Amino acid sequence: RRRPAAEAAAAAKTATSSAAAPSRPAFPHLPASLLATTAPSGTEYVVPSPAAEIRADDSLGAEPPPELAPAKRDPYASDFAVARRFPGPLPRRFDAPKPGTPASAPARFGGGNGFRGNRPGGGRPFDRPRDAVNEKALLAKSLELADLQKMNGDELRALAEHFRVQLPSADSGKFDRDETIFAIVRANARAGGTTKASGVAEVSPREGHAFLRTAEAGFMARPQDIYLAGAIVRTYQVRSGDSIEGELRPPRDRDRFMALANVTRLNGESPDAAKAITPFERLCAIYPDERIPLDGEPAARLVDLVAPAGKGQRALVLVPPGADGGAFFRMLARAWLAGAPGSDAMYLSLDACPEEVTKLTRSMGIPVAASTIEEAPEKTVQMCEFAVEMGKRKVEKGGNAVLFVDSLSRLAAAYAALGDPRSRGNTPITKVKRLFGAARNIEGGGSLTIFAAVDATGDDEVLRAVRPAANWWVKLAETGGIDVAQCGSRGAEALVHEDERACIQAVKAAAAGKDPATAEKELLDALEKAGSNLAFLCSVKK
Repeated sequence: RRRPAAEAAAAAKTATSSAAAPSRPAFPHLPASLLATTAPSGTEYVVPSPAAEIRADDSLGAEPPPELAPAKRDPYASDFAVARRFPGPLPRRFDAPKPGTPASAPARFGGGNGFRGNRPGGGRPFDRPRDAVNEKALLAKSLELADLQKMNGDELRALAEHFRVQLPSADSGKFDRDETIFAIVRANARAGGTTKASGVAEVSPREGHAFLRTAEAGFMARPQDIYLAGAIVRTYQVRSGDSIEGELRPPRDRDRFMALANVTRLNGESPDAAKAITPFERLCAIYPDERIPLDGEPAARLVDLVAPAGKGQRALVLVPPGADGGAFFRMLARAWLAGAPGSDAMYLSLDACPEEVTKLTRSMGIPVAASTIEEAPEKTVQMCEFAVEMGKRKVEKGGNAVLFVDSLSRLAAAYAALGDPRSRGNTPITKVKRLFGAARNIEGGGSLTIFAAVDATGDDEVLRAVRPAANWWVKLAETGGIDVAQCGSRGAEALVHEDERACIQAVKAAAAGKDPATAEKELLDALEKAGSNLAFLCSVKK
């Protein structure tokens, strides 16, 4: 329709004044780039207030002027500025709540997690199952895997009932300890709890992963061992023989082993501090300088008289055919442990009969790792190499470790069964010699002592290879006693006084021309009459 003349004149006057005066944008808080394009006339836009945080473009610019801000800045309110006409593109559109919508209703632009968007001041949940969350948190516990493995069936059932784990009935006879422990660890992880595990790492050189072995199982492989992924082994620089403590990761449905999520303690230190430990190969070796008294049984006193021993010995027990080397070796181990109670000891029985293994486990009082006659040679080799690596890690920390290996001849046979005939310079004899040569005394503290039995036949190749490396030796007589004239040690100056060495040489010289059994009997009677080795040596000096 045509406008009246007065109205047209007023519009022309307004246009003239606007052209003369500098233009002022309708929304000074918006950037000029936003106002560059002009929207169609009559378009209504909704401008969000700063109270409602919206994931919009960065082109919104600075804070709006005070006249456009809402009077009450409530982070939970749904207030918006008045719809206005303004040119320029609109930021990303959203659906504003309708009038009368309660503040607790979910917004259409939220994160979808039951809260009113990601507001700076936090969100207010709607219909959140708080009771269920609190109840789930109450189920969480801090568990030790070693304690779970020591529990009996009733205790595991009670703990599974606490975590609401469905188990077969007690009458069904389908109770599985390993599966129950798996389910308990999984339920505890889902409730927010943690399960800690510890053990000694055995790294596979080919695959790069590792497993944690335990003393309760004689450090032998079993299905309950903890798996360490190759990434964890590389990250924490884990080596065979390292003592590991860490937290378990929640078991997955298809996992065959429970796995470690991280390492909290490495050889009793933090992972960063453990990296500063000097490796075993770089430690300085010296002759044994701390004597261990062998006392108790008469045979042990006789050995202490003719062959004094100290920490860090590479000791050989030569066993001829017909002699009971196992009984003497066990006696020697008991005497050493009585004289050095703080040593970390382990007894290795190779290719033994099952009943002998049972007797050793019940009588020695130290961890016994054994491979029986029906087992593969791989187990014998793995067991010995792992025991030596554990001893090296203890020496690096300044500790004293001792291994009793029965025997090196059987170990050489196991290496020969696995050896590659095409390999050069890595023969079974070389491997046995390398393992036996790991024993040493460390300057400044720490020692690895190895007592090893070896067959003393006339043409034994193993004996000829390891005899030069030994610095302590005792030879048994064929009748089962000790051949006094064939016992001795090398580098004993730091262990025995010069006068005592002279007396020992006199005793050996007197026994050299006699039958081994007769010489042993005479010495045992003299030691019993004197009451102690020192008193006997004083009588010899006189």
